[in-house]
Amino acid sequence: MKHFNPATENFAHLDPKDFEEQGKTLATKLHTHTPVVYSTNAFSKASHIWKIKMNENAKTPCFHNNVPELNHNEMVGFTNPQCDFSFVFLRSEAETSRNVTRLETMKTIFEERGLPVHEVRVQDHGNYLANLMAMILVGDWTAYYSALAYGIDPTPVDLVEDFKTRLKQQSD
Repeated sequence: MKHFNPATENFAHLDPKDFEEQGKTLATKLHTHTPVVYSTNAFSKASHIWKIKMNENAKTPCFHNNVPELNHNEMVGFTNPQCDFSFVFLRSEAETSRNVTRLETMKTIFEERGLPVHEVRVQDHGNYLANLMAMILVGDWTAYYSALAYGIDPTPVDLVEDFKTRLKQQSD
């Protein structure tokens, strides 16, 4: 009898290469903009990982939040943005109708104000973890191709290494 491994079964059908073109296309659209990644509460881990990947691999600022929390105060800050932001909405077929309404309304408001909004839509891959992983894979490719567009090697983290060295020197 085959041993069932939930982690393997959840992701066995996901091929990272299937998300490359989507990430590459989005990286082109985000170029020279500061990305702000929004998701529903259910996918807040994906938006957080997108932020980390853009910071670490593309070496560029990136911010994230989720609905409904961002609808209370954060969106007001984009009344008077101080740099070129681009918004990435992580979308899933598994969203509640209330969150669909929130994201669609925000998209309309932002676009009416000339703020670019890009949607990353992932099909339902059969379970929450696979859907979450699909969103993260698009983010990985977006960060990778963003780094290349900036002429940056996505792998070293020189500022972190410099920071650690300085902390060590100060503690000696």
